[in-house]
Amino acid sequence: MADIKANSMNLVPAGEVLFEDGSPLIYIFMVVKGKVEFTSGGVKLALGVGSFLGLSGIASGTYVGSCRTLEPSSLYAFRFDGVDSVSRMLSSNKDYNGIAIFYQNKLITEMNRNYRELLSCAGSTYLDIKDQFDFYVKEAGKYGCLVSSIPGLTDLKEYIPQKVPDVEKVQYYTEFSRVPLETIKTFYTVSAFMTKTHINEQLHVIGQLLEACDEILTYVENVFNLLVASTENSLFKAEINLSSRILAKGGDNSAIASFIEYNYKKLQTLDELIRGRTASGITVDKATLENYYACFKSGSPIDDDTEEAAVDIDTAAVLATLADSAEQILTFAAFSEAELTEFLDTLNAFIDLPDKEAQ
Repeated sequence: MADIKANSMNLVPAGEVLFEDGSPLIYIFMVVKGKVEFTSGGVKLALGVGSFLGLSGIASGTYVGSCRTLEPSSLYAFRFDGVDSVSRMLSSNKDYNGIAIFYQNKLITEMNRNYRELLSCAGSTYLDIKDQFDFYVKEAGKYGCLVSSIPGLTDLKEYIPQKVPDVEKVQYYTEFSRVPLETIKTFYTVSAFMTKTHINEQLHVIGQLLEACDEILTYVENVFNLLVASTENSLFKAEINLSSRILAKGGDNSAIASFIEYNYKKLQTLDELIRGRTASGITVDKATLENYYACFKSGSPIDDDTEEAAVDIDTAAVLATLADSAEQILTFAAFSEAELTEFLDTLNAFIDLPDKEAQ
């Protein structure tokens, strides 16, 4: 954690933590020089000169999100000791009113871009994984291969947002961000009350966007795990094993192979989005992904997959058990000779029916 002096300019080296999510709000920072990274669940943003850090926590008294320096930075630290200290901060320099409004507009714009990207990702990935699973099941049936169980996939529903930001306000502040800084600084020197009112509304919109991004990220992480997981079955793994089995049966695996190639690229793109735009800890296990892909290119099943062998053994055992099963059933039923004759006559009559589904 960076060593900070209150109400002073602080020179902070790169990589220093300024605050962590949920920790007590002690300082509100203004970036005078350099660049910092703000992270909170579904949001990861680089913020530069003019940004105010920590404002989102003034109502709760705790920091919302975490922040660290990306490069050597000069930060002015305003001591926070209650909501009134924000008013004192803004009144200490008439330009702070406009600067705060301007860079909060920029923050909302960037967060909205983040939100839109995640929303689009959730929708497209859902359609991808559903289409692929349906095709996977169809191809497996076509070649008489077992369909692997992928926990959670059959129950996966299309993403329907529960946390939705106020679209009109987001659009308003996004368009407001195009107004030049000097114009905003001039306008907001007129009324400190108007400045505080606008900042409070901006903070409300920022809170909505944070919640919305967190919700989408949870969904995307779930879909991500269904596509490729190192600890249990996944669609990517199942597709590769199916491709290998189709080849072993002398079949044409080109259709399922095209899905595997698409998935390989999709997973890397998804990984870049999650790492680049969110604070999620989930990432592609590169070693696992490359191992799976190498198995696909060589035409071999994935090493740790024993499902097919187990099924073959179980099938043989079941077939052995079913041998002479009709005689076993009749013996167990203990029919009299007349009952047995009547039962066999009825059974043979049914077998001889030309259309067994006719009413």
